[in-house]
Amino acid sequence: MKSLIYIFLFSVLLVCSSHAQEYKTDIFAQYKVLNTPVKVTIFQDERIAVLMNKYVATTSKGSKINGWRIRVYSDLGNFAREKSQEVKAQILKDYNIPVYWEYSAPYFKVYVGDFRNKNEAYRVLRIIRKDFPSAFPVPMQVNFPDLDNTNLKNNE
Repeated sequence: MKSLIYIFLFSVLLVCSSHAQEYKTDIFAQYKVLNTPVKVTIFQDERIAVLMNKYVATTSKGSKINGWRIRVYSDLGNFAREKSQEVKAQILKDYNIPVYWEYSAPYFKVYVGDFRNKNEAYRVLRIIRKDFPSAFPVPMQVNFPDLDNTNLKNNE
């Protein structure tokens, strides 16, 4: 019952804040045909389905959230590009964690992970610090992380 109230409130909030658009994917279409002997009738405003489809579309296609990554390398100079690529390759080889390479003039930077909060980043930082003692967590926009980010190859 609580979840229905939350869905209703969320839907009302979205209706008030923006105009809905049509999307080709319909998450409610799977409920129209039921393979059970029970007949279920759902009465709902079409705008609710449109808003839910819009929400699913926006959160599943490359959306970013506020989170944390660990910066393991940042340098500038003649050999910074090559060194940053070496660091990226080493992390990909040694750990099972996403790696992000970035050039922000004049620095070459390497980040790891997609963490929802600082505590998750610190858990992984303790493991990575053995190879990268100057690594530190940085708040930034991250991809939607998996539920379990700590499955590193060198996990202890």
